[in-house]
Amino acid sequence: MLGRMQSRSTASALPSLAAAAVVLLVVIANGWWWWSQEASIAPMDLVARLTVLRQDRAGAEPEDVVAEVEKRAWEKLPPAVEVPADRLSGRSLPPTPLPEERVAQVGQGDTLDHALDRLFIHGEAKRKVIEAYRTLHDPRLIRPGQRLFAQFSAASPMDADGLLSLVIAPESRGEGVSVVRVVGENGGAQFRARPGGLPGHMHRQVLRCSITGGLELSLERCGHGRGLSLLVAALLSLRMDLRSDLKMGDQVRVVFDELVAADQRIRYERVVGLHYTGKKVNLIGASWEDAKGRVAFFSPSGAALEPMFVRDLVYGARLTSVFGMRMHPILRKLKPHLGIDLAAPTGTPIRAASAGVLVARQHAGAAGKLVRIRHSAGFSSEYFHMSRFARGLYPGNKVRRGQIIGYVGTTGRSTAPHLHFGVRKGGVHVDPLTAFDTPGKSVPARDLAEFKASVAPILALLDRIVVVAKERGLD
Repeated sequence: MLGRMQSRSTASALPSLAAAAVVLLVVIANGWWWWSQEASIAPMDLVARLTVLRQDRAGAEPEDVVAEVEKRAWEKLPPAVEVPADRLSGRSLPPTPLPEERVAQVGQGDTLDHALDRLFIHGEAKRKVIEAYRTLHDPRLIRPGQRLFAQFSAASPMDADGLLSLVIAPESRGEGVSVVRVVGENGGAQFRARPGGLPGHMHRQVLRCSITGGLELSLERCGHGRGLSLLVAALLSLRMDLRSDLKMGDQVRVVFDELVAADQRIRYERVVGLHYTGKKVNLIGASWEDAKGRVAFFSPSGAALEPMFVRDLVYGARLTSVFGMRMHPILRKLKPHLGIDLAAPTGTPIRAASAGVLVARQHAGAAGKLVRIRHSAGFSSEYFHMSRFARGLYPGNKVRRGQIIGYVGTTGRSTAPHLHFGVRKGGVHVDPLTAFDTPGKSVPARDLAEFKASVAPILALLDRIVVVAKERGLD
């Protein structure tokens, strides 16, 4: 009987073994098929991978930025065109290896030690970086919003020994501190800190955008943020009223530099070329830096786009009285008013209308606390009724254009807080509203050839973007 039970057990186990064998064969067959169909992958080192990446970036066609909005009248306008400056000039990027880049921003309550952790800088490399930074600044005083930009020779985020350089820079414009890898006396890696360094690479772009409303909204529809619109507005406002001169269908072309790191825009740095074509205003200019390091915008002929006098002497002020005869509000009789009145709250800063030399800073009866500045070309300006003077300014001091020289008040013969602003030409009072249109200083004749050679590539980019748009059928 025992023999019959064993034989029955053996017979029941046979089907289970057979099923398992079938499943195993199917798995082996599928695995063989998948392996035979999959292409073999050749190993590629870091330099080769980075080279291929750079070639892909160089050969990639720039994308048109077209605002996706409802069908309105402005949809009939030409779409925006944005092209990297090197592509527009016909140059190609060399296929050189790119270092690994990482960026981080200091948060509230962060220390330099914590910020470095987010960049995968740790161990001995972190200690050396902090010690190098300490030679210039206290690492405990690092501020929220500061940016860290690191470059590595190795792609692995855990390889802190591959750190090549680190820039610790302010969030706003300006340079920071660079900590750079150097070879020590014993052949080991060391780090040295030095002032200067930007958290990324400067990248030049060219944009053509149609005006579809306000300037900020128009540039936003063309794919760019408020940072660029502020830079463009500051230049356009030199020669036009942005509230009334912008018209639907006008076009603005911009050559601008942006700071880029780890394939992301860090910030808009500056506008170097501008061409506005409009129904009311046509404006073209380029940035130029003279031998003394002064940067300004000029027309292609070298004429200054920036007027001699600042219009916004007092931010947010309201014009309450103009140049000419008027009924004096206190004396109640007709008297010539030799300037304009700008009403603003007490304590509002007052800016110098133009560069010059401060010749008077005093309290003078009906004028109250006043400042007088002598400018070039026979001009001078005067500022009455101040509540107080700016610190450190005395007769004989040089004053910059737009520098704060005092604060709005109501000293002297005055009924309310305001600035009385007057302008003299050759010692004779003239209407300040007319003086505001006085052109600034043009490029000196001795520098004209150098200026034209310097701005020629920028002006060529502004023209080339139109040709590209026509070639793409976007006009």
